[in-house]
Amino acid sequence: FFTPEEKSKVGEILEWATLFYEKQLWQGLGKGDILKYLKERGLSEETIKDFRLGYAPPGWRNLLTFLIGKGYESKDILRAGLITEKENGSGRAEDFYDRFRDRIMFPIAGTTGKIIGYSARINPRGDESQAKYINTPETEVYHKSGVLYGIDKAKLKAREEDWILLVEGNMDVIASYQAGIKNTVAVSGTALTADQLNIIRRYTKNIKMFFDMDEAGQTAALRSAQLAFEKDLNVFIVSIDEGKDAADIVKENVEKFNQAIKGAVPAMGYFIDRSVFGKDKRDIQDKKKIIEELSGLINSFSNKVEKEFWLKKISGQLDISEKALSEEFEKNNNRQWSGENRNTFEQREEVIENKYDKIKDIQIQI
Repeated sequence: FFTPEEKSKVGEILEWATLFYEKQLWQGLGKGDILKYLKERGLSEETIKDFRLGYAPPGWRNLLTFLIGKGYESKDILRAGLITEKENGSGRAEDFYDRFRDRIMFPIAGTTGKIIGYSARINPRGDESQAKYINTPETEVYHKSGVLYGIDKAKLKAREEDWILLVEGNMDVIASYQAGIKNTVAVSGTALTADQLNIIRRYTKNIKMFFDMDEAGQTAALRSAQLAFEKDLNVFIVSIDEGKDAADIVKENVEKFNQAIKGAVPAMGYFIDRSVFGKDKRDIQDKKKIIEELSGLINSFSNKVEKEFWLKKISGQLDISEKALSEEFEKNNNRQWSGENRNTFEQREEVIENKYDKIKDIQIQI
């Protein structure tokens, strides 16, 4: 547990770090290639400044030296997730080094607007063998399962317009914001979580999802929609034929992007159409495939009225009675839960063991 004073110090450190990264972008090593790259992606200087984008220069101790010069200790900078310690380090200052090096920095703010962490993109003209994006590790203020990139800017507009746009990446949020869709957020280095949906629910019950049109993007959209249905949220899908992401579409044709957002369709109807496409609805095997593909979605609805509405739609399309269809969905649901229980039994046992280990550690410390 950390005191309010300790958390406040971490907040100060993160603010100083953000100022440092911003200065490196506009006046330091980033003002050439990095700033040029961001502008080539279609971002204006105003937008870059609005989102406080920055640059972490190459080198092992640039930020660390700067923050120590501001009077902060290595242990506090470590708690902010900005540095790492050498393996078998002794805790001395020389054992620490900057976590983010030669990367474009995307500060992540909480709902209050305070910086809590970063998403860092590798220099597009740098070493491509490294991970494209790395994020701040879990800290006392940054918990990735409960973070939505852009929520500080999106929340008021989401409440005003009563919907929010959920996209995949940081650049998609920034490009959408620049295009006038200011109620846009993205998950931050994780799949969509229940905690993130709870944040969205504070401002609206309507989500428009714009994920990549490739298989991975559509799978993510399906899983995200399923989780949102469990929370009784209304989900709509935005799709563009060319399969490009939001940042690319905004750069090429802002009007086309805005029209696609306006043309978002109900997610369940979208996934029914995708499942039925290319199959023979008169063929029993294809019918069974469609039912299996849609089971997870239909069973996830917490709203019974909406669930019955879509059951009727599917029943009509497949020419199967609602009673038989409902029973088959329920059967698939039971099989799914049975499989999940078997697969996660050992994981649950491990979690329990870890909890006991933590209790032992606390007792030893006391």
